[in-house]
Amino acid sequence: MRRILYVWKGFEFYSYTVMLYFGLLAGIIVGNQAAHHLGIDPFSVFIAQFALIPLGFIGGRAVFHLVVSSILILGVRINLAPMR
Repeated sequence: MRRILYVWKGFEFYSYTVMLYFGLLAGIIVGNQAAHHLGIDPFSVFIAQFALIPLGFIGGRAVFHLVVSSILILGVRINLAPMR
């Protein structure tokens, strides 16, 4: 995978950031459509999604650090260098 996905007027778009943004956008759109389909107030669902996004980032980082620390504690050697 390319690290820099696109360069526009000197601004670099990193692939991780672009995919993260598209994933969040897709989740919000699908959640809004599901709310319409189920008869739930779409604005309430949007507010709940918007409020839970930072908690998802915090939880994701916490799980990452737990996994890395357990790997370090167990002494498992892992190569995190980028592939060429």
